[in-house]
Amino acid sequence: MRYRKTTSNYVVRLEKGELIMESLTTLMEQFQVKSGFLYGLGGALWAELGFYSLERQEYEFTKIDELLEISNMTGNIALVDDEPFLHVHATVAGRDLQARAGHLKEAAVGGTVEVYITPFEQSVERVHDDEVGLKLLAL
Repeated sequence: MRYRKTTSNYVVRLEKGELIMESLTTLMEQFQVKSGFLYGLGGALWAELGFYSLERQEYEFTKIDELLEISNMTGNIALVDDEPFLHVHATVAGRDLQARAGHLKEAAVGGTVEVYITPFEQSVERVHDDEVGLKLLAL
């Protein structure tokens, strides 16, 4: 992973084989980013995406085990138990260019993944909501 801090943001380049969510979480911990917004693009060797079943209050994950383009990756960073937690969604496509999208559990970088992170000045936390079954932004 390579990165550069600008005046108020981070520009990150992940390298082939790195795990996206694991790497970004480690970086947020290292730089003590407690809350923010991120977006990115690139390629993946594989990706695991999820759909949240509101009825069962759990994610249904599918691993897409092929070379993929990541046409969009969008998410936020908030605190869960005083640790940075990334909530990211991604749109990916294989050689057939058919888009698939969902909650990004994890993916391995293909050629590269480029991410732009904008930290917030104030921290935002997530708290569990019993009705939905998720930790939602406490606003």
